[in-house]
Amino acid sequence: MTERRDGFMTDFETKVVLTANRLDDGVVIWMTADYRWTRDRAEAAEFTGDLRAMAMAQADADLAADQITALYEVKIDGIQNLSAREMIRAAGGPSVTPPIDRQHDHHGGD
Repeated sequence: MTERRDGFMTDFETKVVLTANRLDDGVVIWMTADYRWTRDRAEAAEFTGDLRAMAMAQADADLAADQITALYEVKIDGIQNLSAREMIRAAGGPSVTPPIDRQHDHHGGD
């Protein structure tokens, strides 16, 4: 498996989920099978092959449109996807209490 200089893997056969943060409020989001973003980790799709390339293309477009930030791939390998960081993100993170003006979801869902 090789990595591009930007940290994303070029081996599209490795199974991954895509995660990012919404740009306007920093909420952790996950890409679904229909290439939309959700706050629910259980709805995140696992991508490989051509579908992974299509998911990355959509994510890159969302980055360019300033909808998301901090995009990265999480390998589904039983190690990285079970790390403390990923468990905190999947639980809705952060591990600290946000400021009072950020404690309510202004989006009403996804």
